[in-house]
Amino acid sequence: MNTDQIHTTLVSTKPKISVITVCKNAAPFIRACIESVINQSYANIEFIIVDGMSTDGTIEIIQEYKSSISIFISEPDNSPNEALNKGFKLATGDILCWLNADDQFWPDALNIVSEVFTDIPSINWITGYPTWFTEDGGLVNELFIQTKIPLPSLVYDGLYKKFYRWSKKKILSGDFLSIQQESVFWRRSLWESANEHIASRGIAFDFELWLRFLQYEQLYSIPIPLSGFRVRDNQLSSNQKIYVAECENLIQEYKLKMNSTQRLILELNSILLKSLKPFYYYNFPLVSKLYIYIAELPPVIRYNQQLHKFELED
Repeated sequence: MNTDQIHTTLVSTKPKISVITVCKNAAPFIRACIESVINQSYANIEFIIVDGMSTDGTIEIIQEYKSSISIFISEPDNSPNEALNKGFKLATGDILCWLNADDQFWPDALNIVSEVFTDIPSINWITGYPTWFTEDGGLVNELFIQTKIPLPSLVYDGLYKKFYRWSKKKILSGDFLSIQQESVFWRRSLWESANEHIASRGIAFDFELWLRFLQYEQLYSIPIPLSGFRVRDNQLSSNQKIYVAECENLIQEYKLKMNSTQRLILELNSILLKSLKPFYYYNFPLVSKLYIYIAELPPVIRYNQQLHKFELED
């Protein structure tokens, strides 16, 4: 068996990961985004780029990498939502995700994602540690917390272990920020169950998708950085007030689909979780366990060094 045959065999035994990137006039960032995908150690990648007719040199940069891009479309669209739907309709992967043009994967991220889904067949939706980049591509070496009051003594590395763990009850209680869309991956079966589309309205269309996914699956967390979010001016999510307001409206819409008893129980749970949240985030042992129990936080994904595989760990 020659090298090409071995490569083909290895690719065919690994799940295909479809990465959708949409862009318009993203010349300052698109190269780093593309290279973070095509330089992955993982081979079975379907990379789809949907461009909205850029005029700033973005298309020319993308063309430099055309041999490593599975599908490239450049045509007018009305919104990133519309472009994403175009991309996902073309995707044929077993695992799906999208990476915005100003964000990027960490090295070996897709290999880790593939191993997690392969080692734990029962999970269908995962996310990694939240990480951030500066506008010029430098790593933000701390938790990125937007606040008007500097609280250096209250921000510590252990918060990562709290921020990246999610459940339906936790999210519906209003604790939903830092689910980084670029670090979220899901199986095609979940996408199909959730009606295979990105919502056409607003800027919180990622959160709208998470709420649909929550009707079917838990979001499992892995304590490994998979992707990074570039913090810069003039991006859709830079206006936190609008984004958060949209998310809160979506939560209310979600609750209205419940019966009155379910809503009452959820509201009581939310009040309790909000009161316990500081004790959970700052690791008061007994109260933290109570918070985990009430929030129904799922097990975390860990790597078992002895078995050389990923598994769920309480």
